[in-house]
Amino acid sequence: MVNNCPTCGRPGATGTSEVAGSDSLTSESEPVLVPTSTSVPLAPGSVQRGLWWEVAAVMAVGVVPNLLSAMHSLVHPPSPIPYWLDSLQLVVLSGCTILVTLYLMSRSGESWEHFGVAPVRAIDAPFAFVILTASIFIWRLIPDFGFPEKPLAHDYFPRPRNTADHAMMVLKYGFGACAEEIVTRAYLITRLTTLLKSRGEAVFVAAILFASYHVYQGLQGFIDVFVFGVMYGVIFLGIGRVWPLVLAHALYNVRLELMLS
Repeated sequence: MVNNCPTCGRPGATGTSEVAGSDSLTSESEPVLVPTSTSVPLAPGSVQRGLWWEVAAVMAVGVVPNLLSAMHSLVHPPSPIPYWLDSLQLVVLSGCTILVTLYLMSRSGESWEHFGVAPVRAIDAPFAFVILTASIFIWRLIPDFGFPEKPLAHDYFPRPRNTADHAMMVLKYGFGACAEEIVTRAYLITRLTTLLKSRGEAVFVAAILFASYHVYQGLQGFIDVFVFGVMYGVIFLGIGRVWPLVLAHALYNVRLELMLS
């Protein structure tokens, strides 16, 4: 007795395709399974190289342009430009730096709290005023090493003259402080602590980079800013939040601008 094929009904057929690769026997009700690739964990060395590349990307937008601008100002001080234009330039550049750095943080798979950029809290304002007071006190303690004087920032940077300028001043220093603190404290200290395996070295390197784009102030100014960088780095590690530092930094710069105007 010849059995009929259960699929096509032909006598003697076995239900298997007579032509290799034929799709006539593929049931429309049964999905075709496609092998999926299994994810292979990255080696520790690959992870570390990836983090170094990430650090390089942040430095490319948050440190290097500022350093080159500072070196240019050191060698060839610029002529003053309208205050609104100077403010707009800093706001745009700082905004771009903030955007890129926060994007890379979000892509890292780590929480915002890991980088100290958790949501703003009411306690951040009192912290900021304490940091501001400490900054003023520390600045008075930094000795004058007698290095050759360089032109101060107010000698060739525009000064606010009217209400509109003062409004732009607040915006300018708000964005500037936010960019510097997110890059040099929240991001670099966090990342360098992982890569260098030392919180002290991370604070030191971040402070050097922070001071590097203030070299237009001369060697004494570089030392002053480096001291502030170390102090702010230690505070960041202590409180684990960047927003008090952003506010204190902005208020310090506004205070200095008003004193020089």
